[in-house]
Amino acid sequence: MMVVQDCRDWLGADEHGISGRDPTAGVSQKFSEPKFNEKLFRYCIHNDFRTCEAEWRQFESEALVQPFQSIKWLKTWWEAYRESVPSPDLSPRIVFAYQGDQLKFILPLALERRWGMGCLTWLGHHLIDYNAPIIDRELLTALNDHHVARIWRDVMSEITGVDCLYLPKQPASMEGQTNPFYGFSSYDYGLGYHAAEINADWQSYYRKRRGAKSRRRLRDKAKALADLGTLCLKELTGPEDRSRIILQTLKWKREQVASTGAIDPFSVPETERFFDQLARNPEMAGKLRVFTIDLDGESLASAFGLMDGKNFILYQTAYGLGRYSKFSPGTHLLIHMMECMAAAGVRHFDFSIGDEAYKFEWADTHAKLSASIAANSLSGWFAKQTHIAKLALKRWVKSSDTRFRRVKAMRRAVMRLTA
Repeated sequence: MMVVQDCRDWLGADEHGISGRDPTAGVSQKFSEPKFNEKLFRYCIHNDFRTCEAEWRQFESEALVQPFQSIKWLKTWWEAYRESVPSPDLSPRIVFAYQGDQLKFILPLALERRWGMGCLTWLGHHLIDYNAPIIDRELLTALNDHHVARIWRDVMSEITGVDCLYLPKQPASMEGQTNPFYGFSSYDYGLGYHAAEINADWQSYYRKRRGAKSRRRLRDKAKALADLGTLCLKELTGPEDRSRIILQTLKWKREQVASTGAIDPFSVPETERFFDQLARNPEMAGKLRVFTIDLDGESLASAFGLMDGKNFILYQTAYGLGRYSKFSPGTHLLIHMMECMAAAGVRHFDFSIGDEAYKFEWADTHAKLSASIAANSLSGWFAKQTHIAKLALKRWVKSSDTRFRRVKAMRRAVMRLTA
């Protein structure tokens, strides 16, 4: 029986093959090209959320903000990080930029100290899929590459101790608008992101993405599962249940990653505490969506994501590696989620970062993420070259399936030896 309950180097981008934008495109009439010693904005740097939270919340209600840069996400992450890391090697550097008395954008940054150097990076980026500013909507279309280069030069001069700038996982667009921060001194991050445009006519989209043979095979697997007991597809709303399923999803994902020899994205110490607190945060109700497929009360697969208006970001999905995995519970759950989101008015279903095969099967939009890397001192130049070399190595490994399989096999062997 099946039960379904109602339902996320300064400039030079072209040199590295990422941007391809005309640096003068989108120049607003009220913006002239800045003189060398002229600042476009007045900056205020906050080292603590308490000094800027109220203004941040007010600006967030009016500006263009992605879920990962919301005050709810980042403040929860920072609290979990401080509780999990006894001697933190980073601290917030939250940049508020003004024109006159008007707040125009926020850069949620952190200064990370390693090997005696200070690296300015996006706050909490290890557990974030997309990094971007919180920005006034009109300003977003007015900035060009020259403006952004001046902004980063000024920001690095305003913050003491910056040797290197490392800004990973930056999307090319924000709500369909070109992200002007994407092309600054940018390098291919080595991971793509994938999305699908869906509508209320879910069945038409489903038939378009899955052939008759594939749909029939999935129906047979669902029937075989339902014959084993009560199969239930549902969304969880209670904080206890949401926390339990999210932590289970992450546990399963880490097991899957270990079995394939891939890099574990959730190895940072604050992971469990952060997601537990996020699931229990009442401000995330309606934003953080959690789904599971159960057989007689036992979860077979689970997933969670973030709702943002008509957009849904699928943050993570996973399934148990037990005897039920042959029935494709993860695929059944994904189809259920997409159908629920379409019915709820979602039109942009974002599978987020990562190049898993199923994302290419379902998505109709594929794009690259960039990493902006720049030096602010001699020691920072060496740090910059290190970051560039790491990204180049990652792209080289992934450019060959044979090479990629061998590297993952080596990782699995190392994991077994160090377990």
